[in-house]
Amino acid sequence: MQGNSAHTGYVAATYNTSQFAHLWDWQRPASGKSTNYINPIATGDGRVYITNDDYNGQGTLFALKSADGTKAWQDDFGSTVNVSAPAYGNGFVYVQVAPDLNHVSLYALNASTGAIAWQTPLYSSNTTDLATPVVDGNVVFLGMGISVNTVFAFNAANGALLWQAAPSSAQYIRGAETPAVDSSKVYFYNGRGLDVFARSTGAQVSTRADNMNFSQPGPYYGAPILQPNGDVILFHGTTDATTYSGRRLNATYETRELMNYFLGTGTPNSSGWEDATQHFSVTPAVANGVVYTAINNYSFVGGITITPGGLLAKGAKDDLPLWSWTGASGGLFYNNVIATNNLVFLSSATQTFAIDITSHAAVWSYPKGGHLALGNNILYIGTGGDQSDGGLTAIRLN
Repeated sequence: MQGNSAHTGYVAATYNTSQFAHLWDWQRPASGKSTNYINPIATGDGRVYITNDDYNGQGTLFALKSADGTKAWQDDFGSTVNVSAPAYGNGFVYVQVAPDLNHVSLYALNASTGAIAWQTPLYSSNTTDLATPVVDGNVVFLGMGISVNTVFAFNAANGALLWQAAPSSAQYIRGAETPAVDSSKVYFYNGRGLDVFARSTGAQVSTRADNMNFSQPGPYYGAPILQPNGDVILFHGTTDATTYSGRRLNATYETRELMNYFLGTGTPNSSGWEDATQHFSVTPAVANGVVYTAINNYSFVGGITITPGGLLAKGAKDDLPLWSWTGASGGLFYNNVIATNNLVFLSSATQTFAIDITSHAAVWSYPKGGHLALGNNILYIGTGGDQSDGGLTAIRLN
């Protein structure tokens, strides 16, 4: 998901745009399908990990060298219903693989060689929307939607089940809910509420209802965003299950509303805020008490004008607008936002921008847009707007 087990989309680094340089481009090999999409990537151990995003297609995991984009290894899982986006940790790559709806497994592969270290059968499901695993310490966490409605914890070294827990909130989302994890708790959102579990045992600690609900039980492809004080920000609202695969937030007809559950210390009240009047088009980043998100086709937000759309920075605690940057006329913003100490990255279908946090101006752009990831001082653009085009571009940041 957004770079870490808290899903903040924040990288604690400072960059000088004069040092930015294109490294390489990669294109997914043609598979004979009418589409050649890829999932959001993972990085680690000097490599980039990519899975195909095809329903009823060839399930493939690629590992590329971060330095030059050449292939390090490739694993083929055969004809599959779906393969999840990958996660990296402890020298392994973790993916869910579904050869059919009745057989879903969690795989761990050696990140250096691609050899399968272990495989754990999971469950039968009536959804093909597989959540991205979360690796934190020596544990892999998974959230399952629809009829399963369960959170799992596995030993990251051998795949042994540590615990599984069913939320007290009724399941509503069809699938692809990734949990968030901190040192003591696991957080899981299922469309009806936010459920919190003890990290070590899986015992339910609390639940908080979501009275807004989703208007359609589509796939979520998101996760709670954890704040240092224990508050939890997440998006909810309507989703359209007919987008190309559900992997990306489509700015033209999906409406995502943000809310903050005040679960932490020093909060002004116990209920939090709910931004039900605005519709946000991307997965936000949260850094140093500020939420960075994008709005499309909305012209007035709390006294700040954003026409036709652009970046909005607002307080994580009080939901009040702080500043904004407006994009070019006709531009729509997709996918996700990444924040660093001094820059915020976001993209349209055709451009990626770096916005200076101090001047609120665009200080860099690149003529490709898509899903963003930042690892080892390299910005990766999984190219495409509301759908992947199967390409990946790497930009060296220093």
